Amino acid sequence: MNNTQDEVFHIPQAQAYCRNAFKTWDPKLTTPAGLYLTTYPLSYIARCTPSLLRSVNAWGVAVLIPAFVYNILGYIHPRKRRLEAVHEAINVALFPLLWFFSGLFYTDVYSTVWVLWSYLAWLRGCVGCSSIIAWWALWFRQTNVLWTGFFIVLEVGRRVKGLHDKLVDGERKLVTGKAVATSGKATGKRRRGKKRRGRVEIEETRAEEGLVASVEAEMEDGPWTIDIKSNGNVKGRGVKSNGYWSKLLEVMRKVQPWNPVFDDEVTAQGIPLPMTTSFLLANSPPRLLLANPDNPPSLHNP
Repeated sequence: MNNTQDEVFHIPQAQAYCRNAFKTWDPKLTTPAGLYLTTYPLSYIARCTPSLLRSVNAWGVAVLIPAFVYNILGYIHPRKRRLEAVHEAINVALFPLLWFFSGLFYTDVYSTVWVLWSYLAWLRGCVGCSSIIAWWALWFRQTNVLWTGFFIVLEVGRRVKGLHDKLVDGERKLVTGKAVATSGKATGKRRRGKKRRGRVEIEETRAEEGLVASVEAEMEDGPWTIDIKSNGNVKGRGVKSNGYWSKLLEVMRKVQPWNPVFDDEVTAQGIPLPMTTSFLLANSPPRLLLANPDNPPSLHNP
């Protein structure tokens, strides 16, 4: 047995627990007793030999870790194909740090098993089960407290999101209820007032015809079409602008865009807003212009 591995401390401690010697503890051990308590039931079946204790870790890597990873992938990636999920689960189990300790009696394998189980319980919505399993994972490795904190943050985020969704749904229902109640009161008042005159059916028919006509006009022209005849109001929205759109369109009709036709007769002087180059060419002295493009003057001998 290689004395550089912590297995020389874990196996004697597990065998001591198998003998019901729970008061025996090796002070060189730095991890809690979760691994030894897990293997304690084996003492009722067989002797806690090193090979039997090592087979516990081998079972965890070969069966438990792939099973938990496969189920977790089903919640995280529900559209993933089954063969891909199985392949990824096996890859996780074959991770070098896990695979190496699968042949030894060590805490890494079952520390990972309990963390994965806790995460799977949280994904299934069983927060209590996830908390208990995460607490038990601390008995294998103290560093699992980081994963426990991670699960707590996930649960807080899920509850905040659920509270936000409830508030948003409540506001929508409240606004919808107020709108329905207001429309119901207005309709009731209108109907009660018309009943006194005996023209309920006529008014309801006219209202329905007007509603259908407005909907058809909106579908034909679009929801935001400007209606000039209605003093610039917007169809289907009831927005009053006091003739703003009519005045704006009237001003736009008076604006005549300048769009000249560029031909051979157009010169730089004919452009109202000449570009810089055209302006310079039109106002430059004659001596700067090239009289003969094929024989340009020398810059040194003007």
